[in-house]
Amino acid sequence: MESNLQKVISFVLISAIFSCSTQRKCTNCGSVQLLTSEFDSVTMKYEAREYFPTIKIWFKDSVAIEEVTIMKSNTIDLKTTFERIVDHYILIDLKTKSFYHYSSFSDTARILEKYKQDDSVQIRGNGGWAFYHIPKLPLISEPEIIEDTIFDNTTFKRARALLKSSNQGINTAILYFNKDIGKTLFQLDAELGKKMGYPLVRFDYIKNNNGSSSFSTEIKILSKTLNDSELRIFKEWERNISLYPIR
Repeated sequence: MESNLQKVISFVLISAIFSCSTQRKCTNCGSVQLLTSEFDSVTMKYEAREYFPTIKIWFKDSVAIEEVTIMKSNTIDLKTTFERIVDHYILIDLKTKSFYHYSSFSDTARILEKYKQDDSVQIRGNGGWAFYHIPKLPLISEPEIIEDTIFDNTTFKRARALLKSSNQGINTAILYFNKDIGKTLFQLDAELGKKMGYPLVRFDYIKNNNGSSSFSTEIKILSKTLNDSELRIFKEWERNISLYPIR
């Protein structure tokens, strides 16, 4: 028979484990990635290219952290290679419209810059995705519903539409609306997503003029949770909003 002391020890251990797992939970958190790929006429698929930037974002409730990278090119003997370098990280507090630039992704990182600005203004520095203020896609036709598709165990409602390019040409877009997620901060056209009933998370931009490449822009869900290290960074950086307020 188990002694009273053993029962107490077992209870304490179970309580501690449960307490730790509870602290690690967050209901509205995770990470996403914004990426662009190019259509390859050989594989007949959209392929990642080293010269296209990618942006990773961690989020927790109304606070997000962006990893900002820059592309460094190097040409030797007429051959150009590209290297993606992490430049800095940005904490974005959507409630106060506060921006804090950090030197690294750690709970002891140094603050490089802090400021407030309106939603419509581009993020300062060497890039960043203003996911909180997404302009409407320049569609010139009503989306035409086409068949659903499934990939990565996710169901997407799809539509086809015409849109105007920067050179005033007319091109085709295939729109992907994620049917398996609910409300999200991250979408490519919030108004269109509301109209179609699901968030727009990808569009394939198909150029109609010969000789031009087509590309795809996608918001990819990486995780629906944050690990202990990521939660520590959020805790410390959110604390810094109070310790080092923007005047």
